[in-house]
Amino acid sequence: MLDSAGEQQLPTILRAVAAVGDGNCVDAVLPLLHRTDRAVRIESIHCLARLADGQRLDDVRYITFTVVGYHRF
Repeated sequence: MLDSAGEQQLPTILRAVAAVGDGNCVDAVLPLLHRTDRAVRIESIHCLARLADGQRLDDVRYITFTVVGYHRF
């Protein structure tokens, strides 16, 4: 669903995934960090922060701070 959604729909979808998803959704959300739309990147980080469990927290932290760079927001 995330692959076929439009840029304007993604922030809403990400909020829903964050509310009802679990750690298994992290892999689907990670590629969205590289989108050009600022709102999508911000919602992706919020979503990942809510979804990351103990096993994935280090992965999420590494990707958001070193690959994407928090300074771009």
